[in-house]
Amino acid sequence: MKFVISLLILTAVAAANPGPLGEGPGISAPADQNGTDGYEITVLNTFETPYTTQILGLDYNDGFNSLLFISNAEDKLYDCSADDGTELNSYALDPANGSSFGMADGGTYAHVNDFDNTDVYFFNGSVWGTYTNPYNTDGRGMDFDGTYVWEAFGPYTATYGAACAFDQTGVLLGSWNLPGITTQLSGLAVFDTRTDAIVIAVTAYWEHFIWFYEFSGSSMTLLGSAPLPVSADIYLSLGLCYSSERDTFFLSYKDNSSVFHISELQITETSLEHSTWGNIKTSF
Repeated sequence: MKFVISLLILTAVAAANPGPLGEGPGISAPADQNGTDGYEITVLNTFETPYTTQILGLDYNDGFNSLLFISNAEDKLYDCSADDGTELNSYALDPANGSSFGMADGGTYAHVNDFDNTDVYFFNGSVWGTYTNPYNTDGRGMDFDGTYVWEAFGPYTATYGAACAFDQTGVLLGSWNLPGITTQLSGLAVFDTRTDAIVIAVTAYWEHFIWFYEFSGSSMTLLGSAPLPVSADIYLSLGLCYSSERDTFFLSYKDNSSVFHISELQITETSLEHSTWGNIKTSF
């Protein structure tokens, strides 16, 4: 009897803590995909990064045709070719940054969060500094819109989607719920449309869609969503970014054989009620 009780306790403890990539338990019901706009996703290219065993978070390195991503397994921030994943450079993470996930290239600084502590770590190419994450813990994917760092809210017990924005010192602009998502978020990409609104795109660990939101400055409106065409082999969706130079998205994921990949995606509108998405095509 004692042995059975011990197993039950261990099972309960495992269920009450996030997995090694910050993931909570999978959900049995899909999130609500409702929205007025329709999108179609095409996979252009997929590659692996054999020099590392994790690919968390993603950001496109403007002007260098490269991608930045995190590996907690190697405790490094990597820079790789956006064409085939060839390693271009790597940087040791701050030793205190033990549960890093999202990263945002803010130009002067690269910002890296930690889903187990309240710090954001920023890097100028040689040394790390920190500031307090205004979202506390549980931040996941990140991006930079030219003024603010954006961060997806991803506690392992999450039953809804949310995102926040703060400046490069950690002063909070605000936080907003994302209607239509009832699961734990992972990746985030943001687009400055050069209008009064911007577009937020997010992914979730277990539900393999990309959701698109219009941010008016005070609220989020769900534009629509699209299933990831590689979802049949995705175990966890992890990172998301957008390249204005290539006009494509990049997705990082772990497959059902525990191999990590990056896919380049082309996204087109199949129906469009809002004007914001169309502005992305002409705003850069």
